Amino acid sequence: MKNTFDIELNRVRRALWTGRVLVLGLFLISGVMGAWVLFGLADVFFAFEPKARTGITVFLVASFAMAGAWIWYRFCSVSRKTAAEAVDRHSRSERAPVTAALNVSPEKAATTMARWLAGTVESSAVVTLKKIPGKQLFPFRYIRHGAILLTGALILVAVLKGLFPVAFSVVGGRLLHPGADLPPWSRLTFAVEPESPSAIYGGELELGVTITGAPVEQPVECLLREVRTGSLLRLPAFRETSDHFTRRLENLNEPLKIAFACGKARSAWVPVEILYQPQILSGKVRILPPAYTGLKPQEAVLDSTEISVLEGATVTLELTSNRPLGGGQIVFSPVPVPGQTITAERIQARMPSSHVAEFSWLVNRPGKISATLVDVRGTGSAKPMNFSIRAVPDRPPEVDLVDPPALLLATPKTVVPLVGEAKDEFSLANVRLVRTLTGFRDRSLLVAENVGTKNYAFHDKLDLAKVGAKAGQTIEVMLEASDYNPSLMGQGSSGVARIQVISEAQYAAYIRARAQMAEFLPRFEALFSAVQEARDKLDALTEAAETGDAEAIKKARDEAVAAHEKAAELLDKLATDFPAYDLEKRLQSLARAQAEMLRENLGELAKVDPNDAAGAKNAAKEGLERLGKNKKESEELGEDAALVAEAGKILEMAARFQKIYLDQKSVTDRLYTIAKEVSQGVGQNRRMLPSLGDTQEKNREALDDFIKELEKRIRNIPEGMEELGELRDGAIDFLLALHSSDPGSVMNDAARQARDSDASSAFGKAELARTLLERLMETPGNCFGEACQGNSPQFKVQRPDINDTLAQLLAGMCDGNGDGSGPPKQGTGG
Repeated sequence: MKNTFDIELNRVRRALWTGRVLVLGLFLISGVMGAWVLFGLADVFFAFEPKARTGITVFLVASFAMAGAWIWYRFCSVSRKTAAEAVDRHSRSERAPVTAALNVSPEKAATTMARWLAGTVESSAVVTLKKIPGKQLFPFRYIRHGAILLTGALILVAVLKGLFPVAFSVVGGRLLHPGADLPPWSRLTFAVEPESPSAIYGGELELGVTITGAPVEQPVECLLREVRTGSLLRLPAFRETSDHFTRRLENLNEPLKIAFACGKARSAWVPVEILYQPQILSGKVRILPPAYTGLKPQEAVLDSTEISVLEGATVTLELTSNRPLGGGQIVFSPVPVPGQTITAERIQARMPSSHVAEFSWLVNRPGKISATLVDVRGTGSAKPMNFSIRAVPDRPPEVDLVDPPALLLATPKTVVPLVGEAKDEFSLANVRLVRTLTGFRDRSLLVAENVGTKNYAFHDKLDLAKVGAKAGQTIEVMLEASDYNPSLMGQGSSGVARIQVISEAQYAAYIRARAQMAEFLPRFEALFSAVQEARDKLDALTEAAETGDAEAIKKARDEAVAAHEKAAELLDKLATDFPAYDLEKRLQSLARAQAEMLRENLGELAKVDPNDAAGAKNAAKEGLERLGKNKKESEELGEDAALVAEAGKILEMAARFQKIYLDQKSVTDRLYTIAKEVSQGVGQNRRMLPSLGDTQEKNREALDDFIKELEKRIRNIPEGMEELGELRDGAIDFLLALHSSDPGSVMNDAARQARDSDASSAFGKAELARTLLERLMETPGNCFGEACQGNSPQFKVQRPDINDTLAQLLAGMCDGNGDGSGPPKQGTGG
């Protein structure tokens, strides 16, 4: 437990500490108020900007904090020794009993005498401490000085506030809120006109300011601050009178704040609101025909600039805007009639909802319609929406069978899309599909009954497998439609489409025989490109989500949806197209799988809220992960397609060489026939020899072109395709043998002798050239030579569809050399 000496000494310490803290507080508060007054006076003369005021405020706060901390440390910490010395000074004792008592301790004395002496000294110190009350230790002189100083500061502040209340309020606000962009105090008073300025998007705004309080001697400026970027622009204002200034702003397209400044004085910032004109996003038309027609009410999207109705019908036009609407009107101007006065009719809008305006009127003659909308703030649309009203006579329905075409080749397993359209001025009654199979009677199927609309879009499919179609049969399809005309004359029909059924082998060979090598790889690249574009748009959505900008997120989301829809549509076509090559079956499988993933992504993207950045980012991440599931399969297919494409370029040259050989054989056979006739004394076909010489020369030129092109394609084989090594080496050996045998020189001799009408010599040279070409193709162990004969090389790969595809490519190229095989040449493939 503490003894009496310690208790009394601590009492003295507390009294000394309290007095010093009070003095520190009075002087510190007085100093802060004085600095605040000086800061305010400086702001009156220099009009500090927010950054400068903030810096000065931070400096003053830091300075006073550091000064207070130093004074606290230096003077406000009262030790036991300091307290003892202060008591001894007040007691005026020469022995300094309190200070002496600090240096002795009865408990630590070694002897009885020492303990008695220490106790005596401590008792004397306690008596001295008790004689001095704590208030005698207070620094009343310094407290009076601090109080006088604080009172003076308060009086100065009160006087400033009383004499200059407006300036005091303005400057006080700027000092209390140093970071706020408040106008500085000035004798000038600014009255901005209008008080709440606004302008139409892209329009102009006339601003004015009246400056009073003192003569305007310095130039007046109009200050513009963009809300989005915070950038500041200064523009000169134009003097209208001695105290009135104006400025015109043009092409306003985003919110901003304006102020007028004269020297260091300026007005408060005034926001300028941008008024967005209402735009028509969509329109809907409802038509109520006259009762006598028996037609049902019709409703359609307004997707054209013309509405066709029957006279006496009631038309209701519904327009949806991007902004809340306050009203609108349409002006109906009838078509001028000679001898009659035309009066325009004005129809006011009915407002079924905040963004929808509805107009209804009775149509009794054709004319022009002009529709305008006004939003809730009174801003009108930039330009009216114009369209026309016309009436047409009742005619039979117009029927068009868009798909299939007039002649279509299909296999027994083909599902043929049936697409047609029927139109009538008033309304359609029934639509029928008529189907005929050779050798059987017509079969009519009612596809739409009591349609009741002007247009009917027919979409269906004809599954040839379900109807039992066989190769060699022909199916005829036709679409018929009727209207409500009581005379029963309203019957219309489309043209007849004939579907010629052939076997799948014939169909595949037909496609391959007409396909070009350049058309093979783009089908695969289209899939990869479409999916990659969808990925890129998801990456863009992720970047937009990271910014948190709702407009950017919405734009990126819409672009991602458009890319996904485009990709899904393309992949659906690839998935359902007829696979002419085995490798395209893998393409179909991949397209089918990725189209499903694209649709899943579309479902998630439709849920994305532009205001939910985290949700948008998560949707993009999940979409990318979903599209990446088939990455390995896609890369493998791309590599295989590239391999087939490169090999196909070499095989295409093999097919070209086969064509050269077949053309040479044709020339040889014709020369043989003429040479035989000449030897028998029949010379009537000798006149054809010069023409055959020209043909022989063209074949030699084709051989030269073949050599140049094959050399070029061999050089362009990409590095790393080891599978093409054998084919490349075979092509190189083939070229070397071709240069060595030089059949082109023999062809030149044959062409020259044919032009000289030497049939026998020309035949001999042409036959020798044919033999040389044939020997090149029959070189043992040369895979390129075998390809020239139509035998595709076999690559050592794990996926057999590559070899099968190459065989199909080569077969198609060779079929195109004019050997007469393959399906009929007419029609188109589905």
